[in-house]
Amino acid sequence: TMVLTLDTIRNITSNISKMLVTDTTSGGQKEELTSFVNQAQDEVGQYYTWWFLERRFKVTLTAALSFVFPTADEDSAAVVLDSIDLSSVRVASGPLTFAESSVLDVRNPTWTSDGATGTPYLFALIGRKLYLEKTPDATWLTANPYLYFRGWKMFTELSADGDVSEIPANWCRVLLPGTLYMAQKRQGDTEWPNTRTEFYSMLKEMRERCRPGRGQPMKVQAPRIFRLAGRRSVNVGL
Repeated sequence: TMVLTLDTIRNITSNISKMLVTDTTSGGQKEELTSFVNQAQDEVGQYYTWWFLERRFKVTLTAALSFVFPTADEDSAAVVLDSIDLSSVRVASGPLTFAESSVLDVRNPTWTSDGATGTPYLFALIGRKLYLEKTPDATWLTANPYLYFRGWKMFTELSADGDVSEIPANWCRVLLPGTLYMAQKRQGDTEWPNTRTEFYSMLKEMRERCRPGRGQPMKVQAPRIFRLAGRRSVNVGL
């Protein structure tokens, strides 16, 4: 009988092993399968801005032009930030407006080095840093000691047998076809494209039905997403 609970590494890999031609429950084979589980999680994360990965952030501002993105949310829980909602970036006096760094470069080629201070209205994103259009002066900092925004964390990597995915328990089953198609492709099983199609069909259903509460589906404005660099690779030779 197959295990029905699919929220832990142990249960996912056990089920996958029963579906494959060769055993994958020990040694390097199990490590590879665990890697596929994590890659499947990351594909889930890239597919949509899921409510269960959303976090709120609060950054203490200083008289500096740039700020490294935080490694903890406003509840002090450690996170690896994956993407942010550009329209959510604000300070106490109101929202800041996103501008492409190339636009700021054209307007003022030395904006990152001229030492200008004052009231920032714009921000740009370069690498894993947020840049204000000018260094905030003391008056502005007194009125606006914090920067606020919302973002989405990356999934916590699973490794131990009992590690539990952050996907809600009743949707963890999506990891089964997600992991299976990668393992099938690795083994040269020609069924892998069909399994991948099943995975994405399940993701579509999950997007439509996975809500934080019961009742009518939520209607929310689509965020303007900026996805940060540095996520784990999900390249399986597609």
